[in-house]
Amino acid sequence: MITIVKRISYNIYKMKELLSVITLCISYAWGQAYHSPPNILFIMADDHAAKAVSSYNDNLIHTPNIDRIGKEGARFTQAFATNAICAPSRATILTAKFSHLNGQKDNHAIFDGNQQTITNIRL
Repeated sequence: MITIVKRISYNIYKMKELLSVITLCISYAWGQAYHSPPNILFIMADDHAAKAVSSYNDNLIHTPNIDRIGKEGARFTQAFATNAICAPSRATILTAKFSHLNGQKDNHAIFDGNQQTITNIRL
């Protein structure tokens, strides 16, 4: 039981660390752009296993354009999902809040667009 609690605490710590890095990058980009919006391209593919992109594992499929983005940008080699269900996982990315806090507990709930999201941050 203690091992599970430690693992969960570590995962929460890593999620907070990742969100801090994303926020820092957005803040830097915003500061560089002054009055124009930040120039950030965030690509999120739904249900992509590591085997589906050849820059991670080229045994199954070849994806040269995605591989080029990985070489010129960033590749994440250690990650986890906060929720295994599609809509709650996306809502967590948008709000930086777990599903029980952002209200998106399943795929049938309607997302509360009035809450603060990464797309409407005002710096």
